[in-house]
Amino acid sequence: MKTVKKRTVSIIHELIGNEELMTLSELAEKFEVSQRTIRNDLKLINELLKEMDLGKIRLVGGRIICPSSFGQVLKAVPKDDLYTYKLSQEERIEIAASFLINTVEYITMSVIADNLVVSRSTVINDLSKIKAYIGQGNLKVLSHPNKGLRVEGKESDKRLFLMNIKGNGVEKEQKDIVESIVLKQLNLRTDSWQKIREILYESVYLDQSRLREDSFEKIVLYLGIMIHRNQQGSYIEIQKRQPNSKYRMAQNILIQIAKEYFISHKEDEVQFLSELLICEKFSGYVSEKNEITRKEMKEQLDSAIYEAEILLKKSRRIVKGYFSQSAEIWEHYDTVELHHFLPASHIQLGVECQDWKEIVENMGRWMYEHGYVEKRYVASMIENTEKNGPYIVVLPGFAIPHDGQGKGSIISGMYLVSLRRPIPFGVEKLDPVEFVCCFSAVDLKVHMKAFFSLISMFRNNTFKRKLRECKTSQDAAHLIEEYEFE
Repeated sequence: MKTVKKRTVSIIHELIGNEELMTLSELAEKFEVSQRTIRNDLKLINELLKEMDLGKIRLVGGRIICPSSFGQVLKAVPKDDLYTYKLSQEERIEIAASFLINTVEYITMSVIADNLVVSRSTVINDLSKIKAYIGQGNLKVLSHPNKGLRVEGKESDKRLFLMNIKGNGVEKEQKDIVESIVLKQLNLRTDSWQKIREILYESVYLDQSRLREDSFEKIVLYLGIMIHRNQQGSYIEIQKRQPNSKYRMAQNILIQIAKEYFISHKEDEVQFLSELLICEKFSGYVSEKNEITRKEMKEQLDSAIYEAEILLKKSRRIVKGYFSQSAEIWEHYDTVELHHFLPASHIQLGVECQDWKEIVENMGRWMYEHGYVEKRYVASMIENTEKNGPYIVVLPGFAIPHDGQGKGSIISGMYLVSLRRPIPFGVEKLDPVEFVCCFSAVDLKVHMKAFFSLISMFRNNTFKRKLRECKTSQDAAHLIEEYEFE
C-alpha cells in the first residue's frame, strides 16, 4: 500500500463530504496550493483506487467526478492517526501547542496545519487561543514574519506543560488520540518506553520504596520528554543545589539513561528530577503478611516529615499555620478535593465592601498574609482585571479573582467570601456579584478537580440558597463537603 500524505487524505474527506461536485480551483484555494499540486494528489488517489479496484476519478470541465464506491478508499488510510478523526478546536489547540513546544527552532503555521490535517487558515483562526493556552504554562509564543513561531520560556515549564497535556474528549478513545499524538512527537521507539520503565523500576527497587502506578507512569512520561529534549540540545535551566532524599535515586536513573541514550548527565537535570520524585507518592515495603510494622510506619513518617521540611524550605516564604491549613498538606498530591482548599478558616460570610476593587484587594491581602502568594500577585490581579475587563465573573453572581502561574503564586489555595450587599463587577448579564472565591495556582493539575467542583456548585441555585442560609464559616465548609460528594 502506498504512503498517503495528510493533505491527500484531507482531499479524500472533502470529496466524500461534499454533495456538489468540486473543482480543481476550489481545492487549490482551500488547501492554499497550486492546481498542479492538487492534480498530483488526485493522481495518487487514483493509484489507491486502482489497487483496490474501486474505479477512477475523472476530470470533466474542471470538475472532479468520483466513482460510486469512492468512500471505500478510506480503508487504505491508517486508523490510528488524524486521517479519519476530526479534531475539535480544543484538541487542535492542545496538539498545536505541543508541536510548538517540541520544536526547538521556529515552525511555520503551514507545517502545523499539515500535521493537524487542517488548512492554514484554520491554524490562523486558532492562533490567539493557542497562544493563550501556552501562556497558562508561563510560556510565550514569539512570531517572526519570515521564520514562523517559537515558544520562549524556561525548559522546566516546557516539560511540565507537555506532561500535563490531556485529551478533552469524553470517550477514552478520544482522549488517547491527543495523548498518542503528543507521545509520537517525542520520536521514541516503543521499546524505548519499556527500557525507561525498567530503569525506573530498578532504581525504585534499589531505593527500597514503591511508586504508585499513576506516579510511576508520570515519571516515565517525564523521562521520555527529557530524553527527547536533551537529544534536541535542550537542557533544564540552572537549579539551586538542594540535596534531598530522592537525589541519589534521580542520579542513578539519569546515569543509566545517559548511557542508554547517549545524552549528557547534568547535575541540574538530577536536581530537577529529584524534586519531581519527592512530590510523587511513595510507600515503603510491607511485610510478608501484608501488614505494616511499627518500625516501618515510623520510617515512613520520618521520611514524610523530612520531605515536608524540604518542600517548605523551597517556598519563598514560610507557610503560616502549617498544621492548621489543610490545603498546604494536600499541595503535593495529584487529586485534591475542594473541601481541602476551603475549610472553615478559608471562608468568610457577610463581608462589606464598596466596589469590586476593594473586595479583590482585601482577598488578595488575605492570600498574601497567609503565605499563598507574593505581594505582587495582589496588584497583578487588579491590573489584569482593569486591562482585560471583568473576565473573573464566570457565573451569575459569582466571581473568581486570580492571575496566571508565575505571577507570584507560592502555594495553590482558595479563599471564599459572601458579600452582605452584592456589588456590580461590570458584566451586565452576570451582575451583581454575591460570592467571590480568590485562588492561586502553582500546578494547574493540583487544583483542577477542585476548581471544576467549585464551578459546578455555583451553577446550582439550591447550593447558593443554602450557602446564604449558613450562619457560620463552619456551616459553609460542611455544606461544600456535603455537595462535593453528592
